[in-house]
Amino acid sequence: MKKIKVNSLAPILAFAIVALAPSPVRAQSPSEDVSDTRESPLHVKGDVQRVPFHLHNEFIMIDANVNGTKGQFMFDTGSNSPISLHDRNLKLPPAEIVGYGFLGSGQKFNSTNHPQIQHLSIGAMSYKNLTGVPGEDGDHLDDIPNYLGLLGYHFFNEHLFKLDYQKKTITFYQSTMARRSSQDFLKGETVLAVLPFVTRQYPNVPMINVKIGTVDFLGIFDTGQIGIVSMNHDTQEALKKQQSLTAVNGEDTFAQLSNVHLTDTFVTSIIGAPVFYEPIAGYKPLGITEDNVLNFGYSFLHNYKTVWDYPEKKIYILKASNSLPDTKSR
Repeated sequence: MKKIKVNSLAPILAFAIVALAPSPVRAQSPSEDVSDTRESPLHVKGDVQRVPFHLHNEFIMIDANVNGTKGQFMFDTGSNSPISLHDRNLKLPPAEIVGYGFLGSGQKFNSTNHPQIQHLSIGAMSYKNLTGVPGEDGDHLDDIPNYLGLLGYHFFNEHLFKLDYQKKTITFYQSTMARRSSQDFLKGETVLAVLPFVTRQYPNVPMINVKIGTVDFLGIFDTGQIGIVSMNHDTQEALKKQQSLTAVNGEDTFAQLSNVHLTDTFVTSIIGAPVFYEPIAGYKPLGITEDNVLNFGYSFLHNYKTVWDYPEKKIYILKASNSLPDTKSR
């Protein structure tokens, strides 16, 4: 298991979720009535679509172009919106402020709406004459070069996707009855665990019950952060006694987690988990009231392939080519 470099953004970006329900993003012809409420065309295109990505620290970045400005979008399942443009890095007409978003730190930013975007490309997918495109004006990601915004749940919610950090690809599969039967997305794969999940306030935040050692935690999955863990001090002491929580470089705020039980038969370790000993401000709007919460972010996800099947509410953990020797699947 390779060590994780801590990014200063990791604890800040725990959840960037637009507070308002996502509005439909639509394609518009010059003569179209803007009151039209057809379903958004800003979704993944095709039955199977493979999208390459690269990493900026722990963040998944996809090449993109917005009205001729080249840059990159973050792929962030923690966002409920199909897309959110980063207004600060784009030369666009002034946008309407329609609400606010929030970060895991509790910091708020304005959510905006762009009347029209003439051209948008994401990887090999291209979209024209989009109306009602969400944006935001926060400064929390200004240090990412050529950052244009993020892609969230309503961009891919009609598909399931396979995330492969070794090949640096996201492969989207249209969710169909035939695919549920064939499970072609698992062809040639070694399945280590199948995790049924639930959601609470937002459909984009998968939640499962897990244990670290003998202590119960709520586990949540999010591609938009490194993978933080929050607990009270009683839990901290219990995990230390069980040798399930080990400080990295002598710092109690950055830890290795051992004996992480995702199921009765799948146990793993995580190196590089920022630890918080007080509630995370961004959890309450998600319906999270538990003291002990483990985020499965980059520090866990990059060691495996994963399939995220939102329509069927399952996450598959698959063996990666460099699978960890200390991972146990019994």
